[in-house]
Amino acid sequence: SRQGAGVAIRFDMVAVRPVSAIRFAGKTHEPGVDEGRLRRVVTERAGPSPPPTRIDELSRLLERALHTRGYLRAKVSGEIVPDGPSEAVLVFTLDPGARAVIGSVEVVGRDSARRELVAQLQAPAGAAFEREALVARLDKYVAGRRAQGYYEAKATLADQPADEDRVVSLTVTVDPGRHVRVVFAGDAFPGDRREFVPVEREG
Repeated sequence: SRQGAGVAIRFDMVAVRPVSAIRFAGKTHEPGVDEGRLRRVVTERAGPSPPPTRIDELSRLLERALHTRGYLRAKVSGEIVPDGPSEAVLVFTLDPGARAVIGSVEVVGRDSARRELVAQLQAPAGAAFEREALVARLDKYVAGRRAQGYYEAKATLADQPADEDRVVSLTVTVDPGRHVRVVFAGDAFPGDRREFVPVEREG
């Protein structure tokens, strides 16, 4: 308010309530939605008592966590709710949306173990689309091929969402590489000889 030639400023002080707990509301019982995992996502980034200024950041982080479980259009909103005379609860409301499922799976490239790859990928049509799990299985497959002497083996995963992110088509590109046989010549030496020739672990 104006007072004479100057301006008087009034500050209304509001006590800051520390966050005493993190809770989840909304559709928390959908398949693949794990409250314990989501709580760890929050606490690992911002601790057990996140400040209100980080609510938007943590909401986006939780959305990305739900994306990894197949909820590609998940929405999360957070708010501080008073809890008793001096504390507060941080409540995140989840709206996962429809969970994406796998449509078709195409394997591109020449690999004699293609059938083994498809089996290890565990991606039948209609299964929930969880990209991180699929990539982990693909990495395990490549590691197995390298252990058999295909040190240059590579495999990549591409996904193409459709039907408003409800169905995802997968394309796996495989490069088997050449089979390599490691031969040692000359004097023998103690220890694990593979430590001296790191082609297997480095590809």
